[in-house]
Amino acid sequence: MTSVSIQPWLTVYHVEHAVTFYMAAFDAQETYRLDSREGSIVQLSVNGAAFWLSSGSNADENISLQANNIRMILIVEDVEDIFNKAIEAGSKMINQLTENHGWIVGRIEDPFGMHWEIGKQTN
Repeated sequence: MTSVSIQPWLTVYHVEHAVTFYMAAFDAQETYRLDSREGSIVQLSVNGAAFWLSSGSNADENISLQANNIRMILIVEDVEDIFNKAIEAGSKMINQLTENHGWIVGRIEDPFGMHWEIGKQTN
């Protein structure tokens, strides 16, 4: 059987700020980069879970990208540590960490408008 994965591609203003944020907030590692005149495309990995970042073509600083219909779930072993790092790095807490239905999970909005559930199963 062929290996399959889904890797979100997030469009943000200021890719370099986003790379710096995700490295600080989620302990992400940069695994790929393509720089051009139009901007950068960067792949980051959090413990093997990859996602991509790029700037939107026609990115306008005065227009907010709509990210509220997409929510990522970042599953990590030390939920409290990563959740707190995300807040310290500049995220806004949407839901505090709670334990319910066999999960400990909290929700943040990163500085780029993306929503992240950070958690793990407890049972």
